[in-house]
Amino acid sequence: MRIGHREFTPPWWATALFIAVGVTMLLLGRWQLARASEKIRLMAAADTAASAQPVDVATLGPAVRFPDQQTDAGCESPPRDAGHYTRVAVTGVFDPARQFLWDNRVHKGVAGYEVLTPLMVSLVPCLNADASEQTVALLVNRGWVAASRDRSVLPQISFDSKTAASATELDSATPVMLEGMLTQPSKGFAGKDALIDRARTSRPWPAVLQYPDYRAVAAELGMPVLAGVLQATNSATPAVLANLYSNNWSPVANGPEKHYGYAFQWFAMFAALCVIFIVTNLRKH
Repeated sequence: MRIGHREFTPPWWATALFIAVGVTMLLLGRWQLARASEKIRLMAAADTAASAQPVDVATLGPAVRFPDQQTDAGCESPPRDAGHYTRVAVTGVFDPARQFLWDNRVHKGVAGYEVLTPLMVSLVPCLNADASEQTVALLVNRGWVAASRDRSVLPQISFDSKTAASATELDSATPVMLEGMLTQPSKGFAGKDALIDRARTSRPWPAVLQYPDYRAVAAELGMPVLAGVLQATNSATPAVLANLYSNNWSPVANGPEKHYGYAFQWFAMFAALCVIFIVTNLRKH
């Protein structure tokens, strides 16, 4: 092919390489645009749920029961989508003696943990009116705390560590009322076990959790665990509010702008590749 006084005759291997690299760049750009759309969907779902009236956890049915756990046939239900958020109200009793620290949680550029405290809730299994109530655990996210430079030293997260006056109000026998967003955080890119074997390491509570694994938590607590994490935002019990830490929850870790920027970079690199491919393969006729 001639372009003016120059001839465009790229070798076959250069053409094949250009096509392979160019298609890869375009696909990566399209993937980043899809990620941006997904982030927008998650943010919209969270905004819709935040403006809704809270519903009782007991009315949510099998969708918030025990994913991947062996239950009766009426309880079987696939896990909810990670983008499904529900504003809920729940009444239960905290278990302050057995808490979890969700590791590798960053707040304003600082590494730390999110404090997950089990709330013991009495529910009727699978909304079956003929069944008797059973006690299940719901993980309540009380907020973010900073990690020590020495990772072997865990933060103090007992209920009396913030306000001594609340210590007598929040114990394993005092019912509390909570409101918040029921979420199902994803595993992310974690590839190892969610929970360190405390029996093997003889490590006391709290237990360090790499990601919310409801089966592992259920085995650790010795009881069923609801499939979700309650991001606590409000409570009718003043002592609960006094024992909440920094709110670190967001439906997305980074906004869609980041993905739009990455997509622009991939498309710009493809445009540059086209220019380089044409210029380097033009020869004088």
